[in-house]
Amino acid sequence: MCLLRSRGYRSESAKRSTIASDHDGVFTMTVAHGTDRLKSARLVLRRIAPDDLPFFTRIHALPEVAQYLYPGGRPRSPEESAAWLQATLESYEQRALAYLAVLRKEDGALIGRCGLMD
Repeated sequence: MCLLRSRGYRSESAKRSTIASDHDGVFTMTVAHGTDRLKSARLVLRRIAPDDLPFFTRIHALPEVAQYLYPGGRPRSPEESAAWLQATLESYEQRALAYLAVLRKEDGALIGRCGLMD
């Protein structure tokens, strides 16, 4: 989820590809139901899928990555990564919000995740 300060302007693409609600000047965005992906010049953002588990298991176990993802910076076990992925998938169903997979547009390689969560 991205939080952006809203000044009352929403681009046409933002209107089509986001779920939006203004609350105290904050515009909330995510990939809307029925929207497959968001694209920029270099990246593609899409919902995380079950087939992404091996990638996330690998990066969540790296201390140099975990230090930025988790309180205390403790790397995660394969079971913890599987639980995280399952919670992410459930979040899509329950709230239509969750992290997004980040792919390099040039070759489609999964290179990370993005999103803002509590």
